[in-house]
Amino acid sequence: MSDEINKDQVTDSGAAAGGTPEQAPPQYEQAPPQYGQTPPQYGQTPPQYGQTPPQYGQNVYNQYYNEPMTGIVEAYKSYWKNYANFNDRTSRAGYWWVMLVNGIISIILYAILIVPAIAALSFETSYAAPFYAGPFVAMFAGAGIICFIWGLVNIIPQLAIIVRRLHDTGKSWVNILFGLIPFAGAIVVLVFMLIGTKYPPENRFYNVRKQA
Repeated sequence: MSDEINKDQVTDSGAAAGGTPEQAPPQYEQAPPQYGQTPPQYGQTPPQYGQTPPQYGQNVYNQYYNEPMTGIVEAYKSYWKNYANFNDRTSRAGYWWVMLVNGIISIILYAILIVPAIAALSFETSYAAPFYAGPFVAMFAGAGIICFIWGLVNIIPQLAIIVRRLHDTGKSWVNILFGLIPFAGAIVVLVFMLIGTKYPPENRFYNVRKQA
């Protein structure tokens, strides 16, 4: 009789507590972070139950740090397409691909400029100078005009891509004025061009269009 009373008391107490003695305790509803998963940053709302956690490379603004890499052809086409575009931004790869191509073209042009000059000077003391030096002098003058035109047409797009690169690093166009400082200014601008893309809230220009 006492055993039955004790059994009934246990059953009643279990029901009053919201379950039976045989019922398993409630499980932890939110899955713990998996191995290799980045924990929530300070100020970032942690993933809710059933919500996919942020992937690697994705920030709290649902934008990706690892943007697609800009190719050399895409970058150079964008350079001339945005000839006078001072409003958008250009990635680090987009800038340096353009500098590489322009550097190669400049080397070729100046090589064409120097070779006929050296040839003309070599014929200067020769008895055949009147016959051979003249064409080389003409070639030198023609190459010089081409180099001048090449440098002239690149002034505006060069300034535009530098401003767009500054926007990509979160800096305004005013920073291009550092280039006016002799020697040190060029180094400062070069360092700016080496900085990677900056993201909000550090970069207020991030939401403008990206051009290569």
